[in-house]
Amino acid sequence: MKPTKKLTPTSHQQTEATAEVIKLGIDIHKTKYVVIRQIDNLAPQSPQQFQQKKGSQQKKGSCHYVCN
Repeated sequence: MKPTKKLTPTSHQQTEATAEVIKLGIDIHKTKYVVIRQIDNLAPQSPQQFQQKKGSQQKKGSCHYVCN
C-alpha cells in the first residue's frame, strides 16, 4: 500500500487574497539573496536575507523562473 499524504485543511480566510499587488525586489549576491516585499501601496518591509544552498530549490520543482 502506498503511503498517503496527509492534507492540511485550509480555512476560507487562508484561501482568499488579502492584497491586490505584492511586489518583490530580489538582489542576488554570490552567497545570499536579499528580498524586499511591498504589499499594495504600503511602505516596503525590512529586507530579508536568505543563504544560497546549491541545488536545494532544483530538487523541489521541475521549472524555476526569476524575472527582472
